[in-house]
Amino acid sequence: MNVGWFVAAALLLDLLLWVFVLAGFESADIPSDYARTRQAEFHFPYSHGLLAALVWSGIAAAAVLSWHAEPARVRIAALVALAVFSHWVLDVLVHRPEMPLAGAHSPRIGLGLWGSSLPVALAVESLFA
Repeated sequence: MNVGWFVAAALLLDLLLWVFVLAGFESADIPSDYARTRQAEFHFPYSHGLLAALVWSGIAAAAVLSWHAEPARVRIAALVALAVFSHWVLDVLVHRPEMPLAGAHSPRIGLGLWGSSLPVALAVESLFA
């Protein structure tokens, strides 16, 4: 499978975020302290919630299973699902506690490395790239 599909899978949650922002289901705002924190404020339960990320990972795997004809398709589907879900894992590390677990009103988590230590955040994300 072309490596570009894995890159696309890892970016799927952000693509969905902006589709949902344009549709009015989610939002992104630039707060007054942006220069200090380097973090926009997101309300993104449908694209970036833990439960949502698991669902999107499953949908991506199902798409691979239905479209990919090689015998190794189950392994490829699992890797695509892992690539989709890896986005959520990395976002938990770098976002402030705004990553919802199970929907709009569920508890939110995040370590906030972007705001507290941008060099550490960039190093962590680079390790996974």
